[in-house]
Amino acid sequence: MPLNPNDALWDPRPRLEREAGRVDETGTPAAPGRSGPGGRDVPEPGAVLVELVPRPGMSAAAALETVRRLAPPGFALDEEFGAMPLTSESGEQTFLVRGRVSGEAVVAELERDARVLKVWRDTPVAPF
Repeated sequence: MPLNPNDALWDPRPRLEREAGRVDETGTPAAPGRSGPGGRDVPEPGAVLVELVPRPGMSAAAALETVRRLAPPGFALDEEFGAMPLTSESGEQTFLVRGRVSGEAVVAELERDARVLKVWRDTPVAPF
């Protein structure tokens, strides 16, 4: 922790550690992740980005409404993030929305929906 308490306002590392699940609110290291087949870590529940299938004339408001309608139990839409427009290499415009999932089954259910192009993990970006 920084020696000067004001430095914590500028240092995103404690927040990123909490969001990544490596420490709890008190800064205590979290339990190690579950191990899957082959000893690989199984992704824990958390933040995802949902990329929607492009539709002609789709607006950010329409993208948010689409996700509200398709949201399965275990998915919470991040209303503050909104819908971010993206343009693919082919020139089609798609939208990304952010949310939280309770597990991998919710990710699989979202990806089975015909209105969803891909579900991406929204992992914290940090210097390496």
